[in-house]
Amino acid sequence: MKNDSKVIKETIGEVMKDAHFSQIDRQKVLLQVKNKNEEKAYHHNFVILYKKYIVTTIIACLFISLMLTFPKLSPTLANTLSSIPFIESIFKAYGDGGLKKGKDSQLVSNIIATSKSNDVEMTIEEAIYDGERISFSYVVESKKPIKDYQIDNLNVSFKEEARAGLGKLTDGNYELVTPNKVAGIGTVNFIKHKELPKEIEVHPYYAVVINGKYEIFQFEFKLTKTENLEIMAPMITRQSNESEFTVEEIKRTPITTVVKMSFKRPLTKKDDKILMFRLITNEGEVIPWIYNTHGYGGITIKDNMEVVDSIQESFEGLDENTDSVTIQPMIVNINSTYNPIEEPFRGKDTNLDIGGWGKINIIGVKYTGNVMTITYELNSPFPFSHSNYFTLKDRKGKVYYGANKSITFKEKDHYIFEEEYMNIPKKELTIEYMQEEAPEILKDLEIEVPLK
Repeated sequence: MKNDSKVIKETIGEVMKDAHFSQIDRQKVLLQVKNKNEEKAYHHNFVILYKKYIVTTIIACLFISLMLTFPKLSPTLANTLSSIPFIESIFKAYGDGGLKKGKDSQLVSNIIATSKSNDVEMTIEEAIYDGERISFSYVVESKKPIKDYQIDNLNVSFKEEARAGLGKLTDGNYELVTPNKVAGIGTVNFIKHKELPKEIEVHPYYAVVINGKYEIFQFEFKLTKTENLEIMAPMITRQSNESEFTVEEIKRTPITTVVKMSFKRPLTKKDDKILMFRLITNEGEVIPWIYNTHGYGGITIKDNMEVVDSIQESFEGLDENTDSVTIQPMIVNINSTYNPIEEPFRGKDTNLDIGGWGKINIIGVKYTGNVMTITYELNSPFPFSHSNYFTLKDRKGKVYYGANKSITFKEKDHYIFEEEYMNIPKKELTIEYMQEEAPEILKDLEIEVPLK
């Protein structure tokens, strides 16, 4: 994906340049790519490579979701952190759950590696390496205010040239935390690899565009792998209505859970549905995906069957006391239209029916200075499928996106979210949300894997 960002910008312009896609949106891209390719050449024994066709289909399948879900910059604490001159830990502030656990468990290395380009300086502050991924946090500081920031190219190589192609790189989240600083997180997710060495020398390379000017940053530093890797190879298969699902391997580290699978189902030439997988603990907690690290090995058509080989999903790390997990396939219908519901925001005790996705009950609204914190209950089997289940809008039409401060699992299908909104008026607000069709859970194909 070396030049993905540049190609996307050149092909579809400014609309998509700062979008960060959710897992469902990413799957919509993959489905549309598959369908488009099948229309051009439909025959047996071919393999679809998704990434090289992503630009040609990205607008059609993501436009609706972007209108509802994504602001110009990703919403993860962007607003609330914009007034804070110093962040103690970027991982703790807006890393995924695995990075937060890694920081709490003192598994994170403090790097402090700096690179300069013209009047801009980039510093990598934290890094963690568990053999399944490398994640690192950084701050970009400019002498001039940053009005526009884009990642053009994010790449990581290793000292051993043979290992350079093992990782699938993502640009991660980045936020404008002060007028002159951008903070972000980058991740390399390893796919189809042998065990990596305990110590590895990494060479991150960033090319960014700041206020229209190209800047390049390069680094070198060593990382030591975290311990406690567990590998299970259950090789469990379930069959139902000609479909077949196999869980081949589960890898666990303190910060990452990787599930390798395969799936086979009857071929449908025109398919408006996408296949996804959930990881659920024995307590009923849905474990979030690590966004941007999803990977399919490809689709092969054999004997009128669609065979999805080498599926690898990366999830946040499991609690060490988890007794078992269930891997659950589900089918999501993407033929939804953008038809939001807008009504006056009444504050506490506002109740939202979000259709098949569940219900929301706002149980608290608090103002601290210019920050509004909304606490709400989400009763849903699908708690992490959207970045924002609702947005707020002022009387001038400006849209405000919540930044997740915390997510607490209470019991099965019951979560407590805290979201913060910066510089939002206290009166004349409306709330906007969607009612959507629930995914179809393939209950007959789900597989439970004991971990103890």
